[in-house]
Amino acid sequence: YVDGSSFVSLENVLDPDDVPASIATGLAISLDARVDPVDQLVVALRKRNMLLVLDNAEHLRPAWPVFIRLIQACPLLQMFVTSRERLRLEGEWVYELAGLNEDDATQLFTEMGRRLAPGVEVSPDEAQAISRVVGASPLGLVLAAPWLRVMAASEIAAEIQSDQALLSGGHRDGPARHRSIAATMKHSWDLASDRERDTVEALSVLAAPYTRELAAEVGGATHTVLRDLLDQSLVHRRDDGTFWSHPLVRGYAAARLAEDGQRELEVRRRHARAILILVESAVDDPARQALVEDVLAACQHAIESEAIELMIPALDSVTAVILASGRIGHGLQLLADATESLTRTAPEHLAPLAAIEHSRSRLLYAQGLHGEAAAAAEEALRAANEADDRYKQVEASLSLGWARKWTVGDQAQYQTVSEALPVAESLEDSGLVAEVLNGMGCSAPTLDECRDHLRRGLDLVDEHAQDLRAVLLTNLGMVSWALGDGDLAVDYVRAALDIARSVDDHGRIADDLASLAFLHADLGDLNTALRLAADAESAAVAADFVDTRIYALLVASEIHRMAGDSAGAFARGHEALTMASATGNESYILRALRLHGQLLLDSGDIGTGLGTLAFVVERTAATGGDFTSEIINPKVWEEATRTVGGERIDAARAWARGRDLDDLVDLALATSPSRSVP
Repeated sequence: YVDGSSFVSLENVLDPDDVPASIATGLAISLDARVDPVDQLVVALRKRNMLLVLDNAEHLRPAWPVFIRLIQACPLLQMFVTSRERLRLEGEWVYELAGLNEDDATQLFTEMGRRLAPGVEVSPDEAQAISRVVGASPLGLVLAAPWLRVMAASEIAAEIQSDQALLSGGHRDGPARHRSIAATMKHSWDLASDRERDTVEALSVLAAPYTRELAAEVGGATHTVLRDLLDQSLVHRRDDGTFWSHPLVRGYAAARLAEDGQRELEVRRRHARAILILVESAVDDPARQALVEDVLAACQHAIESEAIELMIPALDSVTAVILASGRIGHGLQLLADATESLTRTAPEHLAPLAAIEHSRSRLLYAQGLHGEAAAAAEEALRAANEADDRYKQVEASLSLGWARKWTVGDQAQYQTVSEALPVAESLEDSGLVAEVLNGMGCSAPTLDECRDHLRRGLDLVDEHAQDLRAVLLTNLGMVSWALGDGDLAVDYVRAALDIARSVDDHGRIADDLASLAFLHADLGDLNTALRLAADAESAAVAADFVDTRIYALLVASEIHRMAGDSAGAFARGHEALTMASATGNESYILRALRLHGQLLLDSGDIGTGLGTLAFVVERTAATGGDFTSEIINPKVWEEATRTVGGERIDAARAWARGRDLDDLVDLALATSPSRSVP
């Protein structure tokens, strides 16, 4: 710009009629009171090649036409106007200024902390947590930093989330609207219409980015209002076409909505209804998972307002969302509250009670709490029977069967699930029948029967039920291994893994990787087995399901022992035993103890090692629950006793008979790696 640039602040200009005079003052142009000030600016700027920066123009809408007149009349003049609202002027180019990126936000907060709270150390993770709750807003970070002198960064983040009043006390020499987030928000709020403010307040109940349809249903947002909110930066649009509000805007709007209790109740009811219908109809798991906070809030409202009927139709989908997100503790509390509310207000409504208890059983099972899962499933089955709800009878029977598998044994699962087969067939639901056949295929008295049930189930699964197809393929793979066909087993499990990856099912991915690692180790390919085992451990952590993590650890431990890594095997086996013992999963406890016994034998501790194996073999034969152990444990015992005399074998069995399961677990967990490695 040949004639340079000039910066003019409009922040303190209150009257739109004063804008031309303010520009003239910034440009050192003298105005004649007898002549139109805009005409005088045009004359002064017509031939200037310059940049004119006008800061904070959003509150001066009636003066905005002045800007376009100057641009049209002064061809060499360019203007850069900052505003929280789009000007909607011809020739306008919009550049949206977002929050800081993560690195810059972290750096800004850390530097402000050093300046204002010397001696207080802030980690990058703590700075990022603050940045997230203020939406990477520079002002939010600056206002949060002084609180480091009073509380820890984690406490600051929690306080801001619950009350934005903490973000106050800005610089005395700064603009008044920058001295608190409330003042900043009020500055924008006052520029919006009543309709626009009402809409933003209603939209504040939406936690996840939302569609236009959801904005209309929950917030009453018409296309026109949504456009105007975008222009005012009270709402933003993402690349995928969904919308969201900045965390600070959302927090401010939510606080205002809470001031009108009746209106907040109406908005939350619309939100609950819309979200629960949406999650029930969603066929895409990632789309469901993105709604977890909204789903939990919707269920909470349904319970608090004693409108349980809102959540019952969507309960299976809600449970899937909770499982996928790992929010199991939160989900269990919600379901317990729902049961209490239903029992108190409508004890005669047994079908909803069956649905709630069935969902609770699924969540407890995912945590590895099989005894509690069985109790919840029994309650669900009782309520379903009394309500004559055949679908829920079958679903509850399936959950009860899987819980009993790990607490009583395969025979109990097979009996429970088999009884549900005629009911499932009477419903003419091939997918439900396939689920029943899968349960029977994992617990039938013989391996041939297991294979036949699983194959029949696979034939019934249609192309839309890929998750169930993956489960059946995995189980067919392991049964094929047990029947002596390792190569076919690998093919089945790989096909299941491909499906699990296509739908991003972390739990299934981890299980299939662990099964493949187990199969490759059995086939003698230890390098591939070790790689797959490492991948399974990583996937299991991401899945955050207890049984999945135990299984991955056990398989990895067994493979590390085969590869000669006693320390690695012991560490993984020790962790698996700790988790299995905490959840009461006896089948996995015995598998971990078998591995421990093998490691003791490897280290030269023949007496305790052989005694541990004797206990495991005897106990496995009595309980079952993990057919791979039922096959492997006798082989391990045979190999361990091949060169051992009869007296030592008798001593080991006598040692085992004198102990119970808790004794063996305590003894194993008290063993350190250094004592177990030669």
